[in-house]
Amino acid sequence: INTITAQLRQVYIDDDDKNAIKKLSFLSASEGYVAFNSWIGYTLDSGRTFAKKFITLNNVDYNGSGVNLTFGFTINGVKAFDKNTLLVYGDYGLVPAMLYSTNGGNNFKLIYHSQNTFVPEGGIADVVFPQNNGVGYAVDPNRILKTTDNGITWFEIKMTYGSGFTNLEAVDNATIFVMSSGIYTSKLLKSINGGQTWQDLALPVLQNGTLSYAHFLDANTGWLDMKDINDYHFYKTTNGGNSWLQLNDIEANPFFTNKIKFIDVNTGYALSGNIVSKTFNSGVTWEPLLKDNSNSFYSIYNSDLQVLTPNQLWEGGGHGLLEIITNGGGTP
Repeated sequence: INTITAQLRQVYIDDDDKNAIKKLSFLSASEGYVAFNSWIGYTLDSGRTFAKKFITLNNVDYNGSGVNLTFGFTINGVKAFDKNTLLVYGDYGLVPAMLYSTNGGNNFKLIYHSQNTFVPEGGIADVVFPQNNGVGYAVDPNRILKTTDNGITWFEIKMTYGSGFTNLEAVDNATIFVMSSGIYTSKLLKSINGGQTWQDLALPVLQNGTLSYAHFLDANTGWLDMKDINDYHFYKTTNGGNSWLQLNDIEANPFFTNKIKFIDVNTGYALSGNIVSKTFNSGVTWEPLLKDNSNSFYSIYNSDLQVLTPNQLWEGGGHGLLEIITNGGGTP
């Protein structure tokens, strides 16, 4: 593909094809952290090179917790507060766990290690700090957690065994959406009071309908993607998820996405397998952005998307492939 016309430019791909990118946490156009399967990477050149921060048996203060170290720490994501302060989340032996570093990932302290059942349930799946202050939220398969001190301590605000929570979206500290994208556990929860109470939003009724992902621009405007037994359906709400309008023609334009980010009511980006698509009409139609590389084989599966500004965004996934856009994606 002609690199002059491409909007997506490869800045990094790992030598290890199993070292996938899990989450992105850029602080600026050049500086940030990226969570890989095997290590946390710190970059000062937008992701072209990384200082590798490994989580080992010897650089973690276990804080008195009895930890299953057989398989080490499984990395699911990272949240960077600044150059030195970061939260890494995942699990030890399928017990949800979070690590905190105040020296740029050289050393860590185990600040959360807990499960609510006798059977290991999986790790912390997602973390958000909606307004980048002290208030944050996290989910594991069965619980929603909250912090008010920048992630140093966490407390449970909702527990529902078997929920299969997978992702969080939040528009501010009070308005949070929690989703489960499992085949048998698809659900979308909403709180407008910081997690004190929760509403179970009704999803569009489909035969064997499965939620793929939901994203909210504000408390009222949101989008979601669902799969039924045969097709993919894309919807929009303007009343906070109380009702949904289907936007796509499933015969002419079936649209699957596992991550959505809108920067305004019309302009949005979506990950679909190894494709990044852009919409100018609030999700009615989507067009793929061109790449400057041929990394389109099936192991390259996009897992995370971060929109820093209307012009600059990154996406990352399988094989540690990281791609960047610096012109907002232009016109597809």
